[in-house]
Amino acid sequence: MLGSLEGNLLAALALAALETKHDLLRGLGLLTQNGLGLTTETLLLTIVAPTTLGKLESWDFLY
Repeated sequence: MLGSLEGNLLAALALAALETKHDLLRGLGLLTQNGLGLTTETLLLTIVAPTTLGKLESWDFLY
């Protein structure tokens, strides 16, 4: 009887660990549709265009 109870307990713990892993990934934004957190195209172009043209100095794009 205790052996089967132990098996159920281990299965429950494994399921809880799996759910926690998914919560962590969801919290980091890795399971959403836009999981990489990419910016919109217009915002991206305001950063990329000056960078490729060499008009952006040092780390100005961070501000």
